[in-house]
Amino acid sequence: MDIVYMVILGVAALVAIAIVPVFVLRYRRFLVQRRLKDLNANLWDQEAIDYFLRLFGSGGSKKVSGKESMTDAIEEEFFRIHNLQNYLVPLAFLSAVSAAVVITIALWTAVALGQAQGVNIMTPVIMSLSGAYVWALYEILTRIQSQDLAPLDLTELTLRLLAAIPIGYAFSLLALDGKEGLFAFIAAAFPLRDIRLFLRQRAMKKLELEGRASESRALEGHLGRILDGLSDATLARLEELGIITYMDLAYTNPVRLMARTGFSLRHILAWIDQALLAVYAPSLKVRMAQLGVPCALDACEFYEAHCWDPAASSPRNWASDPAVQAFAIGLKIDPVLLVEILREVYVDPHVKFLKAIWY
Repeated sequence: MDIVYMVILGVAALVAIAIVPVFVLRYRRFLVQRRLKDLNANLWDQEAIDYFLRLFGSGGSKKVSGKESMTDAIEEEFFRIHNLQNYLVPLAFLSAVSAAVVITIALWTAVALGQAQGVNIMTPVIMSLSGAYVWALYEILTRIQSQDLAPLDLTELTLRLLAAIPIGYAFSLLALDGKEGLFAFIAAAFPLRDIRLFLRQRAMKKLELEGRASESRALEGHLGRILDGLSDATLARLEELGIITYMDLAYTNPVRLMARTGFSLRHILAWIDQALLAVYAPSLKVRMAQLGVPCALDACEFYEAHCWDPAASSPRNWASDPAVQAFAIGLKIDPVLLVEILREVYVDPHVKFLKAIWY
């Protein structure tokens, strides 16, 4: 019977040790490659690549030509985050720490069952390690499901495991007699990231319901008041990455943002399209969307149709154009100011990048 207990315990420990690196490597092997296919899905041509390298690439004036070299240029940017070497070091540390946690729990279990002799470790310590391990698995599975697991997240998981004992033990001191282990487990397994994201969503929802606060948010340029189609969960995730205002989003690297989140490139480009219009008309963005011009590319189409002739490289007679006059009246601004806003949007290189990648 002793041998059976030890075999079962040993197999369980090996499975628990192997499960973390298996999940991470499987994510890196399959889901990352699937995201890379999404990145290369018929969005890039020579002009788009050139704009991207000038605006975001480290190569500056680097030129590429041919389908293969264009694909390599985009993949290089993507793999700055998801390169296998970027995963190996943090995964090695995470695997080593999680293995130490599992072995410690397994030895304590063997002593508690009378199947081995050893040092009697305090229950709050073991429960803290158990809670932290459960939390680490939950966090990995959650991020795999949302497709936004990155090497930096593995480092965060390792630090959480290392901090499990002091956190759990400190909370156990606040527990009632006999409940120390339960308090230690709950404290170590507490999903801080999910709670943080939930609180951000609730805070944004509350501000949406308060008129005066909403006006303040609009003036500050918060994404929730400027852009359409963003859920509270999406806004909270973007804020977690430091993207809070339309200025943060408008000039962010779309490939890098895609690599750090689970959103598709098309979603991100659509958000950037709206944010770029807000850069030049923040107080008019909502009203422009109501009038049928919700994004920078739509503004460019209107500008070419009524204000500028790209074929002749000369201005149109917009002063007598009824569409320009009606648009200006709808925005309650002078037509001259409207045309200037549209011109600034039209010549922005980031807008030209969007135009090249979409069209």
